[in-house]
Amino acid sequence: MAYDSSRLFTADDVAQAAHFLTNIPFTALAQHYAPADLIAADIYPAIWDEDWALSYLEDASTRLVALLRAATADHEPILVWIS
Repeated sequence: MAYDSSRLFTADDVAQAAHFLTNIPFTALAQHYAPADLIAADIYPAIWDEDWALSYLEDASTRLVALLRAATADHEPILVWIS
């Protein structure tokens, strides 16, 4: 997805994502955390060399799952726009 492009996740897409992420513990996702790769790819925010970066991702993951679950409960789509 390019910057300034929007993407609509249908209510079904949101429900699938919520189900997937709810059933995978963050520790399983964290096994794939590769800060050097994120730094090399210049992934925002530029925090990947910080000791607390993995905690930042865990917090963001928790908030994302909560958003997805709430949207799923209300049968709502989610519009994503990165600018």
